[in-house]
Amino acid sequence: MPELVEREICYDWDFHVKSFDTDSKKELRPAAVLAYNQEAGGRALDKVGLTHEFLLENGIILVFTNITVDFQNTPKLPDALHLHTWHREGKGVRFFRDTEVRNAAGELAIGTTIACCCIDPVSRKILHPEALTRFGVSKEINRQPTHRQAERIKLPKECKKQGEHIVRYTDLDYNLHMNNCFYVNLCLDYMPGGMHDKSVRYMTINYLSECIEGDIIEIYAHTQEDKAWFSGVNPRGKSFEAYFELKAQNS
Repeated sequence: MPELVEREICYDWDFHVKSFDTDSKKELRPAAVLAYNQEAGGRALDKVGLTHEFLLENGIILVFTNITVDFQNTPKLPDALHLHTWHREGKGVRFFRDTEVRNAAGELAIGTTIACCCIDPVSRKILHPEALTRFGVSKEINRQPTHRQAERIKLPKECKKQGEHIVRYTDLDYNLHMNNCFYVNLCLDYMPGGMHDKSVRYMTINYLSECIEGDIIEIYAHTQEDKAWFSGVNPRGKSFEAYFELKAQNS
C-alpha cells in the first residue's frame, strides 16, 4: 500500500500553449483546459502511488461529478503558463481539487475546481469515500481557492433541442465512457448563434450519468444575452447540464 498520509497531493507543471490546443481565435480551448486539469490531477495521484492501475486493482475508478472553470485572462498561442493543482477537501461522497494556471507575469489566468467521486468499475455504482480515504487521500491542504466556484444550474424552460451527437470510439477514454473533456465541445458546437465572435468567461458542468459508445445524446440549449444553458439526454436519462457566461472576443 502506498505511504500517503503525510504527503500533500499536489502537482506543478510548466508548459506553453500549443497550436493544437487552440481555437480559431488562437485562444486555449476550454476542452484543452479540462484535459490539462485531468492530466495534472492524474500526475498528482501518481506521485503518491495512486496510479490508475493501482486504483483499478482496488476496485476504484475516479469520475468527475462537476467541473467549474473561471477564465480570468484566457491564454493564447504561444503563452507560457504555470499550473498548480492541489487536493482540498471532501464533502459527502465527493472530493475536491483546485487548479490555478498563471501566466508569465504570475497573474491568475484560469482557476478550476473539480469535484469527483469513486465508482465501482463493474457495477458503476458510487462508492463510499472510505474506498479512497483508506489510502490517505483525506490529507487536506489548508488553502481555499480565490477563483469563482460552482453555482447551482437552473435550466430555463425555454431550452430547445439543438441537435444530436452519437458517441463514437474516439469519444471514449480508458474508462470506456465519453471523456469529460468532450462535453464542453458539445456545448460550444451547438451554441445558438455560434462561438466565432465569443469566448467563454465562466462555465460549470454537472456530469449526471455516463455516456457510452453508441449512445445518442440529445442536446438542448437556451441563451439570454451573455448567458447560455445546456443539457444533454442519453437513452438512460439526463447525462449532463451546463451553464456558461460568454464575453465578446478580446473583451
